[in-house]
Amino acid sequence: MRRMCVVLIAVSLILSGLFLVLNSACPMQLHGPGQVIPRTQADIRLLKDVVMFYRLDHHEYPGALNDLVDAEIIHDLHPDRWGSDYVYRVEPDGADFVIYSSGPNRIDEFGAGDDVVLIGKEYGCPVHYGCPTLCERMRDVAFLGAGLFWLFAMLGLLFWGCLAGVRYVRDMLH
Repeated sequence: MRRMCVVLIAVSLILSGLFLVLNSACPMQLHGPGQVIPRTQADIRLLKDVVMFYRLDHHEYPGALNDLVDAEIIHDLHPDRWGSDYVYRVEPDGADFVIYSSGPNRIDEFGAGDDVVLIGKEYGCPVHYGCPTLCERMRDVAFLGAGLFWLFAMLGLLFWGCLAGVRYVRDMLH
């Protein structure tokens, strides 16, 4: 019984140590390359809101995004995360507009391909640049393994401890 407890604790400590080593080797990145698409979409949302504000003030959509700077609604226009200007088009009837980024390949594919749009698209690893590395995957597996092992170890110790306690009480009563 004691040998089993020592083995459970030793394996739990080894898995926890492995997680700590892997976590220091490849820490979680909240602002890393995996955030490129969500940040670009946030920029597009902001530009969309500013264009709507311009329309409320001028009763028409701006002819170009630079009109927002000329109207002093924004100070300047930043390029997208890949260094290209955002694509902005007013529909021919003037009733609507589109804004999107031409994406990593910097080619305007009219919202298709790797262009970054707000809705209707899912981005895979090659475009998203957010695929986990081997190190990150190993860290996550070690974390999951250590957590599950700790859970089962504690449940096992609780179960064996309860059985030992029940036997002790039973033996004392008889």
